Amino acid sequence: MDGAERGLPDRVWLAVLLLFAAFVGVAAYIRLASMQADPDMFWHVETGRWIAAHGEIPRTDVFSWYGQARHAAWTAHEWLFGLLAYGLVAGGGYALLYAAVAALDGALFLLAYALAFVRSHRRALSLAVGALVVLGTYPGLAPRPQTITFCLVLAIALLGETGRLWWSLPLVALGANLHGGAYPILLLAVAFYALPSQPLVLAGAAGAVLLNPLGPVLLPYALGVVGPNAGAITEFRRTALLSQPLYLATLLGALVLLWGRRIKRKDALLALALFLLSLAAVRMVPFFYVLAVPILAAYVPRRRTSPEAARDEQPRLERVNALDWAPAGVLAVLIALASAAAAARPLDVTAGYPAAAAEYVKAQGLDRVWNVWQDGGFLISAGVPPMVDGRADPFMAANNRGVDMAADYFRALYLEEDPAAFLARTGVRHLIVPKGLPFYRALVRNPALTVLYEDDEYAVMRFDATRDR
Repeated sequence: MDGAERGLPDRVWLAVLLLFAAFVGVAAYIRLASMQADPDMFWHVETGRWIAAHGEIPRTDVFSWYGQARHAAWTAHEWLFGLLAYGLVAGGGYALLYAAVAALDGALFLLAYALAFVRSHRRALSLAVGALVVLGTYPGLAPRPQTITFCLVLAIALLGETGRLWWSLPLVALGANLHGGAYPILLLAVAFYALPSQPLVLAGAAGAVLLNPLGPVLLPYALGVVGPNAGAITEFRRTALLSQPLYLATLLGALVLLWGRRIKRKDALLALALFLLSLAAVRMVPFFYVLAVPILAAYVPRRRTSPEAARDEQPRLERVNALDWAPAGVLAVLIALASAAAAARPLDVTAGYPAAAAEYVKAQGLDRVWNVWQDGGFLISAGVPPMVDGRADPFMAANNRGVDMAADYFRALYLEEDPAAFLARTGVRHLIVPKGLPFYRALVRNPALTVLYEDDEYAVMRFDATRDR
């Protein structure tokens, strides 16, 4: 341990860590409750509801009216997360689901701290690493399975560091059912520790991926389901470092701190692989924080201390005074204040979504509704079958009889082709459209579109292809 961190006795330090994790969890809940609800959260919950009601995992689209009509294939690779999310919402509403995600964020901090500490044996540095991992993954904090995947990756790394890598196999199997599309990252973590001395563990982990109801269908899923539409979906876009200030600062800080250090080739290759993956898509950036940052923590240079100072700074295992508990006390007060703020905050998961417009559509019995991509999940939960939603694969050529509807959809949305022609070709009869979109402004000038309902944010329109000029 370095000199700056030896002031607190062990049991006080443990209390500080647990309280810090609790603070992370409360802060995560407040963040979730203060933001617009994640658009994919709704269809995850509805997937769980469908599985619970039917006793099976869907293999074709059961939500989109367009996908249902074409029997579009759907790989429900996050089926187990959906079932768990539905159980939480059924038992305690969306507040309970948010609380569970917040608790996972606290666990993420503890796991990141543990991995950094096992690697570096330095408390303060490991605390900083844990905090950085939490901050780095905050942009993707949502009731989606990635936070569980982050925790599983760290748990696998801890098992590898402590010589118990065989125990990673059930974690890989669990991850393949909770977040099947992310199984390559889990295998990467296993491979990092298994090769070259334990190839059987890696083979076992690869076999564990198949321990899911989808079977081999899952294997090609992670190789790319978005295709040419990646640029239209935020999380699949290529990472622009200048638009990610914390990530850019992390990379530059790592270069400064590690410049000239002798880093093991294996550790350097892992960090490089995760960095290159992070450049390929925004959604991969958190994995650099989760795994590369704790792994590289061991190479951060220590502050020099004299032998006399080192002796004076040894942990005090028994003597504890009131001042030692001051950091824990401060954290406890912060947690209490933040918890009170969270309890007083009303939770409205419909904010920002077309709740009133959806009610109008249901009341009028309107069907074959066009919608913007990010509203689809909410419409599913509101009982309005959408045209598209956050599930990319049912709308791609490979799963949709050779028709890449997703690509056509985005071309029409961004006015790269005539929107009316797209609406007519796909059989749209009605639309729920945000009034701020250029797409809406183009439609209101077309005699084929009639406004049936509008509020400050949304309009419901009828499309009659026979009136298209």
